[in-house]
Amino acid sequence: MSGKSKIKFPVDANYLEGILTIPENDIGGMVIFVHSSGSSGQSSRNEYLSKILNESRISTLLIDLLSTKESDIDNNKKENR
Repeated sequence: MSGKSKIKFPVDANYLEGILTIPENDIGGMVIFVHSSGSSGQSSRNEYLSKILNESRISTLLIDLLSTKESDIDNNKKENR
């Protein structure tokens, strides 16, 4: 299996979102980018690093530790920082 897909991990009544990329002919390793408040797993820097690793046949998972609801609250009130 290779490709890029959005994934969701159920957590209580919410879920965490991530982007899983498995390059063709991957070498069997994976780097996981984990982010919480103030930083997104989908930032341009993280996407660039993921791309470099994918080109080296290493799978990546970019995931935010805040649920969509928590992220919305944090963006407005900064209470999860």
